[in-house]
Amino acid sequence: MRKRTAFFIRGLFAALVLEASLCFAVPAPTGLLCNNKTNPVYVDSPEPSFSWSASTQVAYRLLVADSNDFGQMKWNSGIVTSSVKSCVYAGASLSGNTTYYWKVQVSSA
Repeated sequence: MRKRTAFFIRGLFAALVLEASLCFAVPAPTGLLCNNKTNPVYVDSPEPSFSWSASTQVAYRLLVADSNDFGQMKWNSGIVTSSVKSCVYAGASLSGNTTYYWKVQVSSA
């Protein structure tokens, strides 16, 4: 009986923590840069670097797509547990003369 109760309490606590983290909005990242430039027209690098500012980041996910609706993803970093506010592209080769879009999602919990 004790094992079951302890498991239930731990599961309930984890659910409450998750719910609480979803209820409090995390400020959107600012200062988005690609190769240290804001909205560069041309990037001469097969592996561009991305950086941003976020006040309370403990994890991030970076997405790169060839459309602004992010329907066709070129790369998804997956959730990276880190307070580092930069990332280097590690997806499939990018094509020249193509516009790409990127966004970063941050989490504080």
